[in-house]
Amino acid sequence: MMLTDKVWKLLEPATTIGEGLTRKEIEESLQKGYYKLFTHKDSACIISQNENSIRIGLGGGKMEEVKKIVEKRINPLISPHLKFNFVDDKDLAVIRIQFNELGGCSSKIGSQAKQVTDRSLPTMQFAWFDVGTVLHEFGHAVGLIHEHQNPKGNDIEWDKTELYKWGNDQGWGRDKVDEQIINRMKLNSINGSEYDPKSIMLYFYPPKVTTNKKGTSQNLVLSDTDKNTIKDQYGDSNMTTGQTFSTSLIITGVLICIGVIFVLYKLKTRK
Repeated sequence: MMLTDKVWKLLEPATTIGEGLTRKEIEESLQKGYYKLFTHKDSACIISQNENSIRIGLGGGKMEEVKKIVEKRINPLISPHLKFNFVDDKDLAVIRIQFNELGGCSSKIGSQAKQVTDRSLPTMQFAWFDVGTVLHEFGHAVGLIHEHQNPKGNDIEWDKTELYKWGNDQGWGRDKVDEQIINRMKLNSINGSEYDPKSIMLYFYPPKVTTNKKGTSQNLVLSDTDKNTIKDQYGDSNMTTGQTFSTSLIITGVLICIGVIFVLYKLKTRK
């Protein structure tokens, strides 16, 4: 569907503070049915056909396997208020997945994915594939931070000398180890559970990197606390409109209308 110059002029101011879609991307989204266009006199709106949906695009690799894991393990926990939908065109996706054997595994946390405006860049990537890794990265996608950085009840005591050596073996410098492992979140910036040693968001650490020489377990599935936290934070009582949070957000729906954007936010815990 092609937009007239008049309609695009009405929509353009809102798109800069919404999903950042270009004119061509809006036209493609309208054609594919992701949005519906409404016009009346000197006003125009585009409305998401599924306001509780986040689009995911997969670029090569284990596409079907990732889709099955998300649809079976993640979507039931966030339903009915949010759903991950997989689309064929990754350029129209909010979460864009790349498989790169030379890179690491990572994901933007919550709505940070929407801040990656260059649609040729991934917001999530995998260097290897297993169920635990997929669940961990999609934990980030719904707003979960690393469990070893949880300040609430966290009893891990690092042997920093050994930890830095271990990090170096993984290709991480001291700054990266500090950022990804040692530094804990501020209490006033999270809203989540006490430290959960069974969480999928906890890295496996060998005994030698902790002072008590116990290390951490290798968790390959969502723990009960992970599941309950996700379900609790995506329940009716946590749904709100038009508020701003200091913690991590998932934007679940966008209405762009006459240069004004109304955003339906969903707050996720732990960041």
